[in-house]
Amino acid sequence: MHASVFSIGKAAQVSGLTVKTIRYYEAIGLIPRAHRGNPAARTGGNRIYTPGDIDRLRFVRNARVLGLGLEDVQDLLAAADQGCPGSQPIYRERLQRHLQTIDERIQHLITLKAAVQALVRRTPRARQHDTRMDGACGCMDVPPELLRAGRAARPPKGTALRRVTPRRGT
Repeated sequence: MHASVFSIGKAAQVSGLTVKTIRYYEAIGLIPRAHRGNPAARTGGNRIYTPGDIDRLRFVRNARVLGLGLEDVQDLLAAADQGCPGSQPIYRERLQRHLQTIDERIQHLITLKAAVQALVRRTPRARQHDTRMDGACGCMDVPPELLRAGRAARPPKGTALRRVTPRRGT
């Protein structure tokens, strides 16, 4: 393969993304679909990426590492198609908005940390013979200030929760 083009595996390696992520970004239209090599040539009809494609993949990777959402990345890529996005108003606006989201997350985590610390410090009343999980023991009662916070106590929009699978036999 010519030195100025990359297979998807090499593109993943040099961009810092995985092959699966690159395919996903193509599937959702975040990045253009890669050109296909000539089936009769050494590329075998596989995806080929140019140095410009690699730069775009790195841009996406860096934006995602900073925690920007896919919609923001898409807007910044559109700006990048007009020139350096750093010189365009949308760049500063998106980063300012992202800073605000980060501040909200930090506040949420500070509140959450205080609530968990309060639970750790507390000694719930013991219930020796009743092992029902009805919450009456009080071990997971959250402090009133967290309840008053209402929506502020919830994770900010876009915060993913992991699915927890119960263990068997415990």
